[in-house]
Amino acid sequence: MDVSYEERIIEQYDNEIAEAEEKLSKLSFDPDYDGIIVYQYIKCGKKGCRCTLDIEHRTLHGPYPHFQYRDKKNGNKLHQKYLNRKNVKEYREKVNANNEYKKAKREVSRSKREKAKYLREIAKKDKKEDGE
Repeated sequence: MDVSYEERIIEQYDNEIAEAEEKLSKLSFDPDYDGIIVYQYIKCGKKGCRCTLDIEHRTLHGPYPHFQYRDKKNGNKLHQKYLNRKNVKEYREKVNANNEYKKAKREVSRSKREKAKYLREIAKKDKKEDGE
C-alpha cells in the first residue's frame, strides 16, 4: 500500500505530538514555584548605614536573590520573597523545573496547532479539487 505525501506529513506531526507529550508526562509543575528569581540591590534601613546616605553617595547592599511571583488569587498582584543561601538553590531548581514543564507544554500546543493548520489546508485543497 502506497502512503501519500499528506499521510506521511500527518504521521510526522503525530510523532512530534507523541514525543512532546511523553516528555511532558515526565515533568511536573509546582504552582508554589511559579515565578522568577531576580537579583536586587537593597537598602537595609539602619541609621547611619552607607545605604541611607543621599543619592550621590549611597551604596546599596547586594545584589541579593529574590523570588518574584504573581498572586493569582488576589488580583494577580506581584510579590517577592528574599531567598537566603539555604533556599536559593532549592528555588532555582524548582523554578527551572517549572520552566521546563511550561516549555514542553508549549511544544505540545504548537505541534497540535501546526497539525490542525495542515489538516485545514488539506481540506481546503480537497474542496477546491472537488469543486473544479
